[in-house]
Amino acid sequence: MIQCNGVALRDVKFKKFRVQNDIFYDNICSLDIEVSTGFYNGKNIIAFDKEKPSDTWKELEPHSLLYLWNICIDGYLFSGRALQDLFDFLEGLNDLLEGTFFIYVHNLSYEFQFLRNILDDITVFARKRRKPMKFNWKNLEFRCSYMLTRLSLDTWAREKNLPIKKLTGLYDYHTLRTPLTKLTTLERDYGYNDVLVVVCGLQEYLERYKHIKDIPLTQTSCIRKEVNKVMKDDYKSRKKVAAMTNVSLEAYRFMIDCFMGGYTHANILLSNRVIENVWDFDISSSYPWAMVSEKFPCSPWVKVTGSFERFLYNDKYCCMLECTLEGVESIFFNTYISGSKCAIVENGLYDNGRLIKADKIKMRVLDVDFDIIKRSYYIEKITINELYYALTDYLPSALRKYLLQLFVHKTSLKGIIEKYTLYFKSKEELNGCYGMAVTKDMTDEILYINGEWDKDELTELKYYEKVEDKVKRLYKLNMSYSQGIYVPAYGRKNLWSMVYSMDDLIAYMDTDSLKVVPPHDIVLSIIDKYNTGIHTKQKQLSEDLEVPYEYFNPLDTKGKTHSIGIYERDDDIIKFKTLGAKRYICQYDELKGVDYLKMTVSGVQKKAVYQLSSIEDFEDGLVFTIENSNKLLLLYNDNQQSVTWNKGQYDEWTCYDKYSIAAYNIPYEMGVSPLYLKQVRQAHKDITKLFERKKNEK
Repeated sequence: MIQCNGVALRDVKFKKFRVQNDIFYDNICSLDIEVSTGFYNGKNIIAFDKEKPSDTWKELEPHSLLYLWNICIDGYLFSGRALQDLFDFLEGLNDLLEGTFFIYVHNLSYEFQFLRNILDDITVFARKRRKPMKFNWKNLEFRCSYMLTRLSLDTWAREKNLPIKKLTGLYDYHTLRTPLTKLTTLERDYGYNDVLVVVCGLQEYLERYKHIKDIPLTQTSCIRKEVNKVMKDDYKSRKKVAAMTNVSLEAYRFMIDCFMGGYTHANILLSNRVIENVWDFDISSSYPWAMVSEKFPCSPWVKVTGSFERFLYNDKYCCMLECTLEGVESIFFNTYISGSKCAIVENGLYDNGRLIKADKIKMRVLDVDFDIIKRSYYIEKITINELYYALTDYLPSALRKYLLQLFVHKTSLKGIIEKYTLYFKSKEELNGCYGMAVTKDMTDEILYINGEWDKDELTELKYYEKVEDKVKRLYKLNMSYSQGIYVPAYGRKNLWSMVYSMDDLIAYMDTDSLKVVPPHDIVLSIIDKYNTGIHTKQKQLSEDLEVPYEYFNPLDTKGKTHSIGIYERDDDIIKFKTLGAKRYICQYDELKGVDYLKMTVSGVQKKAVYQLSSIEDFEDGLVFTIENSNKLLLLYNDNQQSVTWNKGQYDEWTCYDKYSIAAYNIPYEMGVSPLYLKQVRQAHKDITKLFERKKNEK
């Protein structure tokens, strides 16, 4: 073990404090490991070679070996080379403690797989298999700092303007290193900076929450704490949330089936072609606006046993329903129903995962989505199989005012470099209030017993025990899951409202944004009309909530007005091309310099666009190189065989670790479904069989 600062572990000043009979420590501590990945060819471990075909590595046995670990405690660095050294350090640290000491690991699920080799008798808390949020071993509690921030180390350091930055771009991860390999200063600094970034970044959280033990486990929990403060005196609203939480397991599962996220889709008419002069619009703070302006369930869900109509078409109620639709055919070129959300689809024709038409489908939806579907599809027969209703009302005034205050605060800080941390916090809280409402905490329980992952399935009895426990903690209840699932539904409604008026002109939509083609005078007329309606609603809400109208339309530091809920025009796009959902490229004014091309491809880093010489290069079959794709393949190994690394060399090392993760970069080929491309080509023709009803209506 190396004493990087000339300080031995016993010389660290431990910041102990007591809460009743329990002892905790407020030292900020971070752990990080560095690992080599190699491939066993039957004789030796060989290094990954990016020049060889990807299939080469599928035929070989992946192995990995920890060769360096770093721990930072309040700025003091400690380092070692082997797992056994790390165990000795952790055991030595534990022996100096009288209570709980917290160690943060950025992406704990990765380090945990290696720590399994040395730590026994641990208690794990996880929501998903292999994804521990924290675990305890003796006096040590390991927590995941990524779950807390939802930021990479590089982004955390840059966006929070930390004094330490992650070193990027110079490290060769493919070199075979062992605990005996001599490391350069650069190689050591990589590890040091990783733990220093976490320690520096956590200082803000320690100042905010006073004690490390009180820092929430997740970003969503941080936001929930802030909302709890706002709602602490609203006992009436908390009682309503408790009642909405105490619903049957059947109703809870119905809610889960009805939940959908943001709408993302490309217009099949305009897909796979370069389009010029595209305008880009965003709904300003779409989800917060929905939470401020719309009505939500405010009572427990009740299953209807008689007639459905008086509930489904009544503004007093919210409804979720299971319906069977027969003879379904899209009226618009932008298609709405996601095939993956349907329990049954007979003879379905799809547009990049969304239904163009089908003989029969069965699905569970909210009334908001049901209304969109009825307006967007010709349907020969509608049968409602089941329906739940709840009374509606606005969210509590205190919560809505808080959201508006966050919007005003975020806007006032926009563009001020020295206040970026405060701006980021306001933005984080504003956008995260929705997330706290859709966290599913009544689920199967993930277990880690005797070194093995298992699952304790959610039975009816366990569900009601969880509900009872949750309802008892009234002080933590501010929004229910049934309210949360309506937030993106209203977001979809506001986004989709544009389709009814300008379907043919919308090239692409994503959650809160749309990209449109000429004639732009028609587009502006439609959007201006929509925005006028939003401003009218803002004025009414300002009176109802007794807040200034300016709260809905605050000014930034440059005197520019930002209005919550309206469509704002972003930078114009000179050329645009999409190949389906989450696959598009924009060409902007070349005065932007190297950033005149911007690309979004799910799973590929933004800077991969620099591989392209023009927008025309963005096409089916495009392969992003290993350097540009930044796509990392993780291979978990729970039974790694012992093998010797770097045989015959000075740093030869035999690895006996059972648990490991092999990680290596792979290229990314942008493959588009042949069926989708065929449909796109067919849709581009003057006469298309895909949308016969639309063609005939025209």
